Amino acid sequence: MGDVLYFVIPCYYDEDTLLVTAPILEKKLLSLIESGKISEESRILFVNDGSTDGTWDTIKSIQKKSERFIGLNLARNSGAQNAMIAGLSYARKKADVTITMDSDLQDDINAVDEMLDRYYDGCDMVFGVRSARKRDRFIEKFTSEAFYSFMGRFNPRMIREHANYRLMNKKALDMLLEYDEESFFMPVLVTSLGLKTAVVYHERFPRAAGTSNYNFRRRLRLGADAAISHTSAPVGIFSVLALICLLMFVVFAVLWIAFSVRDGVFHMGLCLFTSLFLICFILNACLRILGEYLYKTLIQAKKRPLYQIDDIIE
Repeated sequence: MGDVLYFVIPCYYDEDTLLVTAPILEKKLLSLIESGKISEESRILFVNDGSTDGTWDTIKSIQKKSERFIGLNLARNSGAQNAMIAGLSYARKKADVTITMDSDLQDDINAVDEMLDRYYDGCDMVFGVRSARKRDRFIEKFTSEAFYSFMGRFNPRMIREHANYRLMNKKALDMLLEYDEESFFMPVLVTSLGLKTAVVYHERFPRAAGTSNYNFRRRLRLGADAAISHTSAPVGIFSVLALICLLMFVVFAVLWIAFSVRDGVFHMGLCLFTSLFLICFILNACLRILGEYLYKTLIQAKKRPLYQIDDIIE
């Protein structure tokens, strides 16, 4: 008999979506049980992230029809990442391995088989990575490319085209849940754990039902949280500005001195520009230093674990 698997699926205004995707998920779960890959105790956990429509009622009705489903209702909307953490914290007590994914099943559910194969081969985490976006609309492709390009500059560890589709064993989950942070971006955070990982490529499909809740504003906010929470790279902008201002100060200082000596008069305009760039240089240099101190304070306030033990031999 295989290990206990819990699917952890955040739901937000997915009243119609779950009616379509729940039977597909249950069918996949049962096929994995019948093949002996996972235990009979495996379950599908839906986490209602404070939806005010009929999402929770739908989850309750689904659970009444099948014991394979579990519902977790959050008191308020906490965001997809926090809803996922809530579900993982619950599953931690009962599951040997968890798989997180979106409720719309745009990520190929059949990739779960290969994920489990990599898990039984000894991997602590397996990342589902989208191999293509052929069926996405132009705006979805454009925003996705922009997002991953932006994130790649500030977080080199992030795996391109990997979002929430992820397998984690108990050890990886224990490490992840040691992080007690209000704002974090899991696709970056999990890659920093330093465990044995693998990648499974899959095709991205159209939504099974419903419409996406990830509009441009939510994507932008997620990207900002990811950039600010896991790197001080954005502070480096002030270093670039400081260097530009220093270069312009030197150029205008040389011009001011040269023209003043040549003409024998005091060039007020050049003097003003020289002074302006000097002030800008000083301000940006100070902001760079201040930004580093603030980032270190942010990291300290998050109380991230100083170290995590992978294994012990006694």
